[in-house]
Amino acid sequence: MSIRVHVVTLLGVCMAGCSAGQLGLPRVPVSATSPDSGHVAFVRNHPNIDPPSQSIWLSAREGTARQIQRLGPDSDWCNLVVWSPDSSTVAFLIQDARLITVDAASQQIVSDQWLTPWQGEYPPYQMAIDLSLDRRGTEARFRLCERHMTRPGYVHDAVGCSDFRRVMVRPRA
Repeated sequence: MSIRVHVVTLLGVCMAGCSAGQLGLPRVPVSATSPDSGHVAFVRNHPNIDPPSQSIWLSAREGTARQIQRLGPDSDWCNLVVWSPDSSTVAFLIQDARLITVDAASQQIVSDQWLTPWQGEYPPYQMAIDLSLDRRGTEARFRLCERHMTRPGYVHDAVGCSDFRRVMVRPRA
């Protein structure tokens, strides 16, 4: 009985002071269907009072979902998923600055790289915006912007953006 009271009390305290995101809600905050409708890529939130706690997933439309990678607890988040027009490659933007690209057929990571000149700051001082993949999923196109902080820990918007840049995300076939 005593354990039940403590668990209920702890849950009540957390419910009063935690946001829905901290509790892992919504369960799937970001998802994207491939252009050919054959796959769905998504991000899962996991319950945690010290967020973020996420993982990235890929599933065939009629198959089971496969976890691609668990993201770093309390540090990594993903709020953007983009597909190549030919549906061969999906990209997950982590911390608005790191790009993980996955081959849809094999469900294997083909690239994991920083798009910004990351210097260890959290969150990264710069962020990638306007991300897209080329027709065959071999290059990523994006702009780098400075992260504008209106108060500590709160990202307001991107300022001082660069022209478009390109990086290779997988070998050309």
